[in-house]
Amino acid sequence: MYSTVQAGNLILTGHCISTHGSVLVVENHKVAFDCGIIPEGMVGKLCSCRMVCITHGHADHISALHMDGHNRIVKSAKVADYVMPSCCVKPWLGIAKGFNVLNGKSSNAYVPFVKGAEDKDEFKLTKHLSVVAHKTIHRVKSLGYTLVETREKLRECFHNFPGKLLGKWKRHGVELSYAIRKPIFSYTGDTTIEGLLAEPDFLNSEVLVTECTFVDDDITVEEAKKRGHIHISELVAHQNKIKGILVLCHFSPRYSKAQVREAVKSQRWKQQPVLLI
Repeated sequence: MYSTVQAGNLILTGHCISTHGSVLVVENHKVAFDCGIIPEGMVGKLCSCRMVCITHGHADHISALHMDGHNRIVKSAKVADYVMPSCCVKPWLGIAKGFNVLNGKSSNAYVPFVKGAEDKDEFKLTKHLSVVAHKTIHRVKSLGYTLVETREKLRECFHNFPGKLLGKWKRHGVELSYAIRKPIFSYTGDTTIEGLLAEPDFLNSEVLVTECTFVDDDITVEEAKKRGHIHISELVAHQNKIKGILVLCHFSPRYSKAQVREAVKSQRWKQQPVLLI
């Protein structure tokens, strides 16, 4: 089972429940985040993605990644770029080779190309879009990701010159334009509130998808922090630092959907968050 929501101009499809599994597809840009589960109906959506970015090595965020590779073979879909924390690459490749053996094949029959990521590493998605990795804070080494749009803008001092002359200057190495960098989407994965607040790209993104594992007083802020997660009260307290649309996900399975909706609704927000549940 999965959900589809709209946040600004973005269509987000996924299933993000703590311990059960997390996967999120930004349909507009054919990029996915985490692959701990592939719900029925999402196989094709994942196979259409050009890049799949894993936040950390916990099973509910990575365990279905090999199945995505298998599905692409079955569907004759293009191979994706898999991005994950550098520390996860070797262990995950070992798992992939083990699955090959279980399938009665050579251990090297299917070994996808995996890119290890560190804080601030950038991965090209399209001409104008890149995915940037950001360090987060969890119980194991973890990363969040920001989808960044970069456009060139002509410097104002050149606005009144004819194109032919501008072209000549450009050929002679004159810098006519400057880059405008815009974070359009961020996905934190599992993190404490400190991991979210430390990264300007998260706070300035047009759409921010963040975990919100605990939403009641049965789990305190301190307990949530020890587990490497965020309590809803922390997001409420710091909401003015978040510039874009807030999307909440990764709720604990101890809560029903109705309980999550009621808990979120009962808080004082400047703008009600979008819920991916």
